[in-house]
Amino acid sequence: MSNQSKRFIDVIKQLNHFIMEERLTNGDKLPSERELSERLGVARSSVREALRALELLDLIETRRGEGTFFNATGSHRLVDIILMYMLKDDTAKKDLKETRRIIELDAIRLGLKNISSNLIKKLEEIYSTQINASFDKQFELDYEFHKTLVEASNNKLLINIWVSLVDFHKATIDTQKLVADPKKKLEDHRKILYLLKEQNKKEALLLIEQHLESNHF
Repeated sequence: MSNQSKRFIDVIKQLNHFIMEERLTNGDKLPSERELSERLGVARSSVREALRALELLDLIETRRGEGTFFNATGSHRLVDIILMYMLKDDTAKKDLKETRRIIELDAIRLGLKNISSNLIKKLEEIYSTQINASFDKQFELDYEFHKTLVEASNNKLLINIWVSLVDFHKATIDTQKLVADPKKKLEDHRKILYLLKEQNKKEALLLIEQHLESNHF
């Protein structure tokens, strides 16, 4: 795990600990980014990234012009579980990736019931942009392609868990060291799009499952 990833995880842990130590209740306001940065002894950019991750887990809520507030109904236990796995060995990281894959497949299985022309159009736009994109941009567009399929499930719990797992997993990997073949990913996306247009949901799901075996984000 890179030093940057370790710092990210450490800030997440500190923020989670701060919330518990202060015994914040639902709706309590958190200190500003600057105050948290000074209190935790880390850069504001690190605090900002960590707050974004906690917001994805529904642990906090950011209100424009008002600040950041604690959400007592959020996924506190999920934070602990994910952090525990991220800080363990490679086998645990594989477990994290496998869990993400299972959740994604279940969400997409639900989403295939809601295939629409608008969904196909959005996937086509992502795919078209991805063709000539840089490596870093392709990495993000690959994520957007999968996220669009997951969001088609209209199941907010599955979507939030998937986004959280992927976001934390992305923090532990160095995209510059990935060896996945961009051409293979593009070809998979093209085939998935074709199968969805043809309403061949069974084959599309099988291809997506194979595609996830080699996906790295």
